[in-house]
Amino acid sequence: MTLTENQGSIKLLIFSYRTVFQSSNSSLIQKLLVDIINKGYDKPRYKYNVIKSSRIKHSLEQDLGIENQAEFMICLCVHTDKQWMNYKNSKTGYKLIKPEDIEVEHIDILDYFEVEELKDRVIGSIALKPYKDDNDMSLCMEITALTSFYPKMGKCLIEKIESYYVPLGKINKLYAHVIVNHDLVQFYEKLGFIVIGTSNIEVDPVTGLLVNGDKLEDDILASQDFQLAKMYKEYRH
Repeated sequence: MTLTENQGSIKLLIFSYRTVFQSSNSSLIQKLLVDIINKGYDKPRYKYNVIKSSRIKHSLEQDLGIENQAEFMICLCVHTDKQWMNYKNSKTGYKLIKPEDIEVEHIDILDYFEVEELKDRVIGSIALKPYKDDNDMSLCMEITALTSFYPKMGKCLIEKIESYYVPLGKINKLYAHVIVNHDLVQFYEKLGFIVIGTSNIEVDPVTGLLVNGDKLEDDILASQDFQLAKMYKEYRH
């Protein structure tokens, strides 16, 4: 993995299940991912004050609901020093990053120093896992762990996943479960997703735990009842 280049670049680093959970530095990689995901999810958590608990509370594998190891992937979007100065300029403001600006690199292993180097370079993340509730599970993936630390990075990451994997015939449908109270329905609708179902999530007023949160990870704490929407987008090959 090369993060500093003469020309510089924005990179999408793609990690497989094996890299994250079974490589020699898997514990370091998992800690890095947990820190990034929780940092990203803390933004809407503090802004809307609906969810009180961190996104990852137990472990990556449990809280992201990873069941199909072979098909799971998590991606980090990172910057290199030289190129980053062109995008993030205090005088001109932020330059919009487009999907075509991002190079894709598959990561098999990271050493300690590479993990440390990534910590301050991440500008977004996205994970994909097979969507098990679709009658045709083949090529149906669900978005999770979507974070953004740069303007419109979440939108850009979804579009990059689409432009990279759909032409390869690896995705027919993308699903997302989103909290309506976080204004995420409008975000996904602008990307072509449609709502195909909603559910009201009730919260125990004493414990703050979800009463009927079977579609979400365990031990979520919330300050109030909220609404969950199921959305999807289908692709024609």
